[in-house]
Amino acid sequence: MRMSALRTLDPGHNQLRRIPAALGELVDLSDFLYLHDNALKELPPSLGRLTRLRYLNISENEFESLPDAVTEMSGLLELRVTDNRLTTLPATIFQADAAA
Repeated sequence: MRMSALRTLDPGHNQLRRIPAALGELVDLSDFLYLHDNALKELPPSLGRLTRLRYLNISENEFESLPDAVTEMSGLLELRVTDNRLTTLPATIFQADAAA
């Protein structure tokens, strides 16, 4: 099954421990990616290819640091990260996209 036209994906509330790297192939995913309320500690680097994504929710997981893939999602307008184990955010999260 091809999901190339998928714009929203919600695998939240499933106690997932990992996300498959193949999810990064959904480069047209543009609206929402809800990964909240799972048991995630990391995201695959391939998710950084989701540069059209506007909203990402990784709240209620077990992240101790913000995954590098998130800082590569240049199209993000809203990022939710509440209820994790984060103590700091990387400086790269505050850098504006030079193309903007």
